Parts: sequence; C-alpha cells; structure tokens
Amino acid sequence: MKRNIVTLKEIVISKTDMGKLRNSERLNLVVLSSMRRDLTVLHKFLIYATQANYKKRAAQDGILAMQVFLITSLMGKIHEMFVWMESITSSGWLPLRLRKDVCRISKYFRNNRRLKSNNDRILQLFAFVRNNLSFHYARRKFEKRLWVLNEMSSINMWLADDSYNDVFTGVDTVVLHLMFDQMRQLRFRGSKKKLFETLLSILVRTTGMFLDYSGDYLAEVILKNTRPKLARKTKLVVSHSSKLATSFFCKI
Repeated sequence: MKRNIVTLKEIVISKTDMGKLRNSERLNLVVLSSMRRDLTVLHKFLIYATQANYKKRAAQDGILAMQVFLITSLMGKIHEMFVWMESITSSGWLPLRLRKDVCRISKYFRNNRRLKSNNDRILQLFAFVRNNLSFHYARRKFEKRLWVLNEMSSINMWLADDSYNDVFTGVDTVVLHLMFDQMRQLRFRGSKKKLFETLLSILVRTTGMFLDYSGDYLAEVILKNTRPKLARKTKLVVSHSSKLATSFFCKI
C-alpha cells in the first residue's frame, strides 16, 4: 500500500534578519502567516466534511453543521484576506510574481465587465457572508429574512446528553437558505444542490488563489530580504484527508 509522505523544511529567521525587514513587511509576515494558517486548517476540514459518508440521519446532520460552519468561516477569512491584499497593493511596489497574483485574484473577485457577467458578484457574496453569517450576526438582516421560516414545514434539532454534541439542523438549513437566496439575487443559477456545488467550487478556487498569493509574498518579500537558514528537513507519513480529524498533516 502506497504511503502518503509530506516533506517539511524548518526555516529559522533570526532576530538580526528580522531587523532587515520594514515594519510593514514584519506586519504582513505575521498577518499573512496567520491568514494562511486559517485557510489551510478550514479548507482541510471542509474537504473532510464534504467527503464524510454516514447512513444515520443524526450523523449526516452533524456533518451538515460542520459544513455550514466551515463554509461561512472560510468565506469570512477569504474576504478579510482580499481586503488585506488590496491594502498591501495600494501601499507601494510589488514584485512581478505578486502583481500577477493580485491581478488574477482581483479579476476573479471583481469580474471584469468584458466577461459579460454581473460585476463583482463574487466579492458581494463573500461580503454578505462575512458581514452577516460568519463574523457578525446582523439583527436587522435576519429580521428582514425571517420569511425563510415560513417556507419550512418544521425546525428540527438534536439534543445530546452533553451540550457539546447538540446539532441545530433547522438553523443550519436557514443559513444555507440565506446564502442560496443571496446567490440567486447575484444571478447565480441552479437548484439548491447546484448552488451548493458552485459555492464549494468557488471556495476551492479562491482558497488556492490566496494560498498562492500569501506563499509568494513570503518567498518574494520576506525570505528574499532575510535569507533565513534551513534548520532541518523531515518527512512525515500523513493521513488521507478523510481521516483528517486525527492529524494536522494530510494529503489533499
């Protein structure tokens, strides 16, 4: 049986080398590394949650809860990363490799009008989720959209003998309904299943874009300016993404 192997290189930036960086570069090192960590962890667990296959409905509803949380959290993080990227871009010169990353991301999020599509609908979708469903609970927005409840025959939930395992399936359904409704307003088309697949496709693509961008920033700005030392290399046998819950490292 073929084993999955990941090779890791430990890079050490000394205090002296950190002094070679401008304050803005040190700030971006911390923030982009944090954002990169968030995207990596959320994306891995989202893949795990979409691949999980359970027969019992309670277990299926538990996976739905994970999916809704991971999707809204990931969209909020990506929106914040887009805003941070634009602040870096507006602050001055960037290497060619990074400018290409920025151009690719901006074109996708803002949808150039020549593409004959609804301008910046991707950005609007991420902003809606970020402002209402992931980082904030907008009372007025929810009050206006309570009509969703009128279209549901019931609200169901699973209450466990310990509160850590409660699952509020009906609420998860409402959140998905709100996202799908917003997608339709932004001229996304298709059934609920199709909209969900579109949402996952957008998340996979945008996560990859920002992992490329943050990685290129670290390589082109931080590592080139500091010339850090390679402390050591190691190899780990890692789990498949379907067994992600037991390990941080996995093959996707």
